Amino acid sequence: MGVDGLLLVSVNSLFAAVLLVAGVTKTVVPQPVRSAVEELLHGSAHTVSASAVRVFGAVEIAVGLGLLIPAARAAVGVAVIGLGAVFALAGAAGWRRRSALPCGCLGGGPYPLGARNVLVGAAFVALGVLDIAAVPTAPASGTRAPAITAAAMVLFCLWLHRRLAWRLLRPSARPDAT
Repeated sequence: MGVDGLLLVSVNSLFAAVLLVAGVTKTVVPQPVRSAVEELLHGSAHTVSASAVRVFGAVEIAVGLGLLIPAARAAVGVAVIGLGAVFALAGAAGWRRRSALPCGCLGGGPYPLGARNVLVGAAFVALGVLDIAAVPTAPASGTRAPAITAAAMVLFCLWLHRRLAWRLLRPSARPDAT
């Protein structure tokens, strides 16, 4: 595997870590995203359930894990583009409506939906396009560098957010927000 292949594995691993943190956060604590989206839907009859936010978090986790599988790169690239578009559209809507509620996006934080989400969404769309366009290359025999890089990024991410990950593994510790 050449430098370009290792770079793609590293970038995919980084984005996978972001999706894992975001997905675990939404799964464990869905209320901030729920409130932020309902703020955008203000005035409509639509509501967002905690279950819907958790399902979206599970999708982020699945896509994040998919990014770590080189053979699935093109198919997962389509999902990454879809997630990026959702992030960008939600950010644009929040920016337009001057959202004030922290969305808890990308692993939490005090930021409302806005320009940050638009930029992150655009980065995800670009990664998805890159993953679809990348020519699959077979790793050199005996090379475990891509798997080690991916595993290290994910483990580092989980270690940094171990309290959230632990809460996900212990469902009784989840707040009951429906």
